[in-house]
Amino acid sequence: MSLVLPLSDWPVQDRDMWLNLQTEGGPLDDCGALAHLRATSLKTLELRYARWLQWLINSDTEAIRLHPARRATLPRLSEWLQDLSHTRPMTRLMFIDGVLRILSAADPTQDWSGQRKLKTGLKRAAGRGDRDRKIGRVLSSEVLFKAGMSLATDHAEAAPTPLRRMMYLRDGTMIAM
Repeated sequence: MSLVLPLSDWPVQDRDMWLNLQTEGGPLDDCGALAHLRATSLKTLELRYARWLQWLINSDTEAIRLHPARRATLPRLSEWLQDLSHTRPMTRLMFIDGVLRILSAADPTQDWSGQRKLKTGLKRAAGRGDRDRKIGRVLSSEVLFKAGMSLATDHAEAAPTPLRRMMYLRDGTMIAM
């Protein structure tokens, strides 16, 4: 069973809301509240919201019949957070933030202050994330400089073609810089 509800399976009102939020308008037309976002950002928000919808279908099927913005009550969001307790605090924050970003853009007249307080508490709990997960992945500038110089010199000299030599020079220089 997937944790994410595919867009084609979303309730009609959610799908319409999502498409309207990203509608691009012409010079004289209104555009959707999220139309300014890049495709990658929209996809990220879509996946977070799709996870919310799948959770609703699995745990509170009656809520699906409500207007999308009316579903995000504090008790319901808190229950979702309980189900997400196996994830890191930053992950929980990102899920809640994505859902609230979409729903508050769709219904800006609703009072979202309680949900924002919940998000603020999650931000405090998440802090700046878990820095230990980057141990061994972040390289010092000395290591990068040596790797770039090796690519721009040794590898470039041993290149089989002039084009490959220029590519090694270019890539090595960029890495070293």
